Order: sequence, then C-alpha cells, then structure tokens
Amino acid sequence: MEQKRAPQHLAWHETLAIHELTVAQSIGLIKVKNTVDTIMDPDLKRIYLQAIENISANIMEFISFYPLAASPDRKPNQHSDSTLSARELLLQTKNSVKSYGTAITEIATPGLREVFRKHLNRSIDSHEKIFIYLYEKGLYPTHDFSAILQNDLKISDRALGFKLAQKNPSSLP
Repeated sequence: MEQKRAPQHLAWHETLAIHELTVAQSIGLIKVKNTVDTIMDPDLKRIYLQAIENISANIMEFISFYPLAASPDRKPNQHSDSTLSARELLLQTKNSVKSYGTAITEIATPGLREVFRKHLNRSIDSHEKIFIYLYEKGLYPTHDFSAILQNDLKISDRALGFKLAQKNPSSLP
C-alpha cells in the first residue's frame, strides 16, 4: 500500500492486530509442529511441512514490525475528523474482506472458490483505495488513537441522537 505520509510507528489497532495474530499463529505453529511427526500420509505430511514454513514466515514478518509498535510514550499526530460516508465505506469494505476471508475457508468447489478469491481480492483493493483516500486527506488518524476514540464518540453521539422517522404505530412490530 503506497502512502504519502510515512508513519514513524504503527497505529494502536495495527499493533493489536499483529500482537493477536503473532500469538495465535505461534500457538498454532507449536500444535502443528507437535503433530507433524505423527502424520503417516506423505501427502498430508508435505502439507503440514509447508504450513510450518508458511506460518513461520508469517510470524517472522510480524516480528519485524515489533520495533514500530505503538506505545504510550509516542506522541500522536494531529489529524482532522472523519467524514461519515468515507468511514462507512471503509467499514463496509473491511467487513467484506473479513466475510470473504472466512467464507473462502468453507468452499470446496474449485470454481466457486476462485470466484470467492476474486471477490476477496476486489474487496482488499477497494479497502486499500478508501483507506489511502482517508489517510492522505487526514480523515483517518490511524496513528492517533486518542483522535480515533474521539471520532468514535462523535459518531456514537450522532447515532444515539439520531431520531427515528415517525411511523404509523400500527406498522410497528
């Protein structure tokens, strides 16, 4: 992902994400390594060995970001408030990535799996575009956790204060 503003550290949510994934993948790697020697089927054993390589590479990549992890002593950057419509699109694309990422693990039909992969990649590309837009415009202060929380509170206040359209009482459930 190309950005105009090069951050000097990870945002809090990024730090938490790599923390959670590093721990989860480390525990999974221990389990896979403990199991591989009990696998008798050579094809399955190759899959396990490849999984060990892949998970190990994932962990090492995450660890390389640990020196950039967010910490309380880092000074936040100042950014403006978010715009609701752009943040809504960001949230929608993020949820799409999560949904497709989870759903593809359940798909066994090759043609359908390829469609899911294509949709997942489109969702990732869309998320990247809206994220870069928000970040470059200063509308998503990824490295200013206080500002993110303030934006959350503003959006929550707006949502809680939003009045429902008057409906005919007989049409209510």
